[in-house]
Amino acid sequence: MGVHGRLECTNAQTTRAGTARSAYPAAAVAQSRPAPAPRYAALDLGTNNCRLLIAEARHGGFRVVDGFSRIVRLGENLADRGRLSESAMDRAIGALQICATKLASAGVSRARTIATEACRTAANCERFTSRVY
Repeated sequence: MGVHGRLECTNAQTTRAGTARSAYPAAAVAQSRPAPAPRYAALDLGTNNCRLLIAEARHGGFRVVDGFSRIVRLGENLADRGRLSESAMDRAIGALQICATKLASAGVSRARTIATEACRTAANCERFTSRVY
C-alpha cells in the first residue's frame, strides 16, 4: 500500500469490517477523564425578579454555565396590603420550579439562596415559604 493507504492503529484493534476500535475498555477511558469542576449557584428571589446564576470553578475564577431571570413581581401591592398576593406567589413558585430543575440538572454542589425583605416581612410569609418547601 502507498503512504495514503497505510493503516496505523496505535492502541486500537481492527474489526472484520476494517474499522478501528479502542483496545482499552470504556471504563478505563472514562477514568482517565478529569473530574468535572465543582459547580456553585446563587439564587436571588427579589421583590420584582427571580435570578439564578450557575458557575463552575475554573483556573482560580469562575465560568458561568447557566443563568435564569424572570420577572415575578413578588412585592406587587405589598405596601398597600402588607401581604403577598396569590398571583405573585404563583409567579414566584413557577420561577423557583424552573430554578430547581436547572440546579438539579447542572450538578450544583453548593448554592446560596436569598429572599427579598418583601417576602420576609409580609404577613403571609409563612404561607409562601411553606409552598416553596
